[in-house]
Amino acid sequence: MDPSSTHHDRPVYLSLGSNLGDRMAHLIGTVSLISRRVGPIVLASPVFQSPPWGYKSSNAYYNACIEVDSAMEPQALMRSLLAIERELGRKRSGAGYSDRNIDIDLLFYGTEVISEPGLQVPHPRILSRRFVLQPLAEIAPGFVHPVEGKTIVELLRSCPDQQLPERLSHLCFDLS
Repeated sequence: MDPSSTHHDRPVYLSLGSNLGDRMAHLIGTVSLISRRVGPIVLASPVFQSPPWGYKSSNAYYNACIEVDSAMEPQALMRSLLAIERELGRKRSGAGYSDRNIDIDLLFYGTEVISEPGLQVPHPRILSRRFVLQPLAEIAPGFVHPVEGKTIVELLRSCPDQQLPERLSHLCFDLS
C-alpha cells in the first residue's frame, strides 16, 4: 500500500505520548515512521507536558496529537501502530499503566464507531483525559465525537481531569 495516496474524507486522529528517555526524539521518530508506513501527517499539535495518568511516576509525559491521511482499514492501522511501538522499543507489561518510551493511541477513525477485540474507536478513555483532549483541540477543535455528539472543545471544557497539561511552545514538529 502506498501511504502517500490521495486525501481521504476520513480524518484519523492519533495521540502520542512518551515519558522515558529523550521524549521529543521518541515523538519525532514515531511521527516519521507513521508518515512513512501509515500515511501523510496532515496536522500536528504542539507538544504538551503532563504528569502520568492512572499511576504514580516521577517521569512527566510529552504528549501530542496528529491527524493522518490513511487508506488503511482500522485493524490494519492498529497493527501498524503496535508494530511501530514495538520497533521503537515499547514493552507492554500487560498489568495496568506504566512508564513508556512511546505510546500511540488511535483516537478516531473518521466518524466510525468500532468495537472489536483489540480495537475500540473512538478511544474509550478520551473523555477523561485532558492530556489527550488539549492537544487534540489544537488541531481538531470542531471535530464531533461520533458517540457523544460534542466537539472536541466541548469535551475539553467538561473533562473531569483537572491536571492541566503545560504547552511547550519551544517544541514542535517540522512537517515540511
